Amino acid sequence: MEVDRVLRPGGYWVLSGPPINWKANYQAWQRTKEDLEAEQKKIEEIAELFCLEKYAEIREIAIWRKRINADSCPGRQDEPSVKICDSVNDCKMKDILLEMDRILRPEGTVLFHDDVDALVKIKKMTGGMRWNSMLIDHEDGPLVPKKILVAVKQYWVAGEKNTTMVASSGAS
Repeated sequence: MEVDRVLRPGGYWVLSGPPINWKANYQAWQRTKEDLEAEQKKIEEIAELFCLEKYAEIREIAIWRKRINADSCPGRQDEPSVKICDSVNDCKMKDILLEMDRILRPEGTVLFHDDVDALVKIKKMTGGMRWNSMLIDHEDGPLVPKKILVAVKQYWVAGEKNTTMVASSGAS
């Protein structure tokens, strides 16, 4: 799904390795022909849904190109079929935060309103993701167990001056 979101019309997506060229490699990969054929078919069906057309297949490399004309693409569903959480399969906080980190742009801000215990856990995780965060008392005073956590995703690049631990600013 990330390929569909990032790839612009006319852009290329390259896939190498299994199951591409499965007919020549299924024995070396120690998998059945049927398994690899089904896997490749599934990839090609998904590529079609994402408006990608197969451009070339050379040995173990397949290249798809995103169609330029959006009118030739299949329609989108109104409601996504992939759900992050539901009542049966509870979400893990780290999974939600990682998805937020993926979506949020640098300098983007998130406000969390919850009990202080949950916010302390979130503050620790966001610090590990290099977000700056600050815990703020409820408007009814410091004795109220509900607090607000303001977290800001930072822009950073790897380099000599960066460390693996970044201190969060603000009071906690």
